[in-house]
Amino acid sequence: MGVNLNFVIFFAAVVFVNCGNDFDFNLPAQHVKYFLFRRPDIAEKCRADKNCPYNLMAQNLDECWGYEPNCNFGKRSYSRKTIKCSKKAPDIEKSRNAFYYNADFGLIKKQNASLVELCSPVNLGDASLRCSESFEYCYAKNIFFNFANLKHDKNGKKYRSDIIGKGDVGGRCKFHERKFKNLALDAYDGYLQSWAAEMKYFQRFPSFQLNDSYCDVIFDQPTIVIKLDAGINMYHHFCDFINLYLSQHLNGSFHQDVDIILWDTDASPYFDIFRETWLAFTTKPLIDLQDFDGKRVCFREAMFPVLARKVFGLYYNMPMPDYCRASGLVQAFSHHLIHRLQLKQNGPLREKLRVTYLVRSSQYRIIMNTNEIVKRLKADPQFSVTVAKYTLAIPVLEQYQMSHNTDIFMSIHGAGLTHMFFLPDWAVVFELYHCGDPECYRDLATLRGLKFFGWEDETKVQYQEKDVKNPKFTNFYLDADEVMRIVHLAAEHVWSNKLFRQAHARLHSKPKPEL
Repeated sequence: MGVNLNFVIFFAAVVFVNCGNDFDFNLPAQHVKYFLFRRPDIAEKCRADKNCPYNLMAQNLDECWGYEPNCNFGKRSYSRKTIKCSKKAPDIEKSRNAFYYNADFGLIKKQNASLVELCSPVNLGDASLRCSESFEYCYAKNIFFNFANLKHDKNGKKYRSDIIGKGDVGGRCKFHERKFKNLALDAYDGYLQSWAAEMKYFQRFPSFQLNDSYCDVIFDQPTIVIKLDAGINMYHHFCDFINLYLSQHLNGSFHQDVDIILWDTDASPYFDIFRETWLAFTTKPLIDLQDFDGKRVCFREAMFPVLARKVFGLYYNMPMPDYCRASGLVQAFSHHLIHRLQLKQNGPLREKLRVTYLVRSSQYRIIMNTNEIVKRLKADPQFSVTVAKYTLAIPVLEQYQMSHNTDIFMSIHGAGLTHMFFLPDWAVVFELYHCGDPECYRDLATLRGLKFFGWEDETKVQYQEKDVKNPKFTNFYLDADEVMRIVHLAAEHVWSNKLFRQAHARLHSKPKPEL
C-alpha cells in the first residue's frame, strides 16, 4: 500500500518527512535542539503540541549545527564547542575555519551551496531531481530506473558503471538541459566518487506515470540508494556510514522508516560483516540491487548519498587541515551510532583504567611478543586489561560494546583501530606500530577528537624478516619497556581528562550526608 507523504521544502532541498510519531526522533538527547533548529517545520509542530516531549526546548532554539542558512560557524554552532586548535597556528581563527569547511559541518554547507535543480515538477505527481557538484549527492521524487542491463548472472563484476544507459533513468518534469550539461561537463564518475555514471543519462519522459503500468516495482516509502566500499574492512565500510550520516544532515531527516538499496553490481550478494550497523539507519531489511535484474523500478522519494571515496571526502580522501582537531561532525556521528545501537557505558571503574588490547587474527602485522606485553600490562595495578580478538564468532554489536567500555584502546596498524568511533570521548588510542603508514589512524583520531599515541622510536621495533619491501606484510617484535612507557603516558592523559573525571565523579562520588 502506498503512503501519502507531505513533502516539506526547506534548506534548498526536499527532505524525507518523519512518518508515524512526529516527535520520536531517536536521537542523542544533546542533538535534539540542533535537529529542531534544522527543521523549523517540526519545531513549530512541537511548540503547538503540549504533549511534545521537547515543547519547552522548542520555545527558544538558538543553537545550530552551523551549516544552516541562518546560522554561521559562530558561538551558537555545535562545532564551535568541539574544535580545538593549537596555539602554534599562525592564525588560529583562519585554521579553525579551514578545519570546519574541510573536515566538519562546513562540508555540508559546501554541498548545499552547489545543489542544482535539474528537473522541476509542473503538475502534481511530476518528477524532480536535485544534485550537487559532480552528482556527488542527489535527491529525487517520482523517478524510475530501468535495470534491463544489469544481467548480474552474466556480468556480475564489482564496481560496474555500465548498467544505466540512455533511456534507463528519468521522469515526467520540466528538464533544465543547460544546467544539466553544465553540471555534467566537469563531473567525475568514479564508481565510489559520484552518481555521474548513472545520472548523466537522466531524461524527461512526458508520458511516464508512476504506476503498475510503467513500473515493475514501486517504492512508496522514502528510499536510500547507496553504493558501498568493502564490507569486510571496517575502515573502508565506515566511510560509507559517515558519508551517509553527512547526507542525512544535508537531507534533513534521520528517520529509520526508510528502505535502503545496496547498489552493488557483484554477482554475489554484498558481504557485510558489520551489517548490524545499519540498524542506526533503518528498521527494515536491506535490499540488494540484483533483486531488480531486468526490472523497471520506480521511486516516489529517493536519496543518493555522498559516497565513500568522494574527492576530498570524509574521511578517505581528506587532506587533513593543520593545527586543529575534533570535528563536530565526526563526534556527532560517533554519538549518533552509540545512541542508535544502544551501547551502554558501564564505566569508568573506581580505581582502574580499562585497557583493550586488540589482537589481529590475520597472517601479517602480528606482534610476536604479545604475551610479554600483556603480562606487563596485567601486572600494573592501575589497569584492567582485556585481550580482544574481534572475529566473526563475536557479534559485531558485542564488539562495539566492548570498545565503548574502554579507556585505552591499543592495537597495531589495521582496520580494527576504526573502533575508535565507539570509544568514549575521554579515551586514548595507541597505535602500537604504524607499519609505514603513520598518518592514517592518527588523522582519524584527530577527526574524532581523541588523544592519539603512536610508536616513536624505530630502533625499538624489530621486523620478523629482513629486507621487507612493505612493512604491512610482515610481523614485529616491540620493545616492551617502550610499550609500557607510552601506555603510562596514555594513562596520565585519561586520569587527568576532564570528561573522564566528570564521568567518574557521577558514578563513584558518595552523596554528601544531609544535616
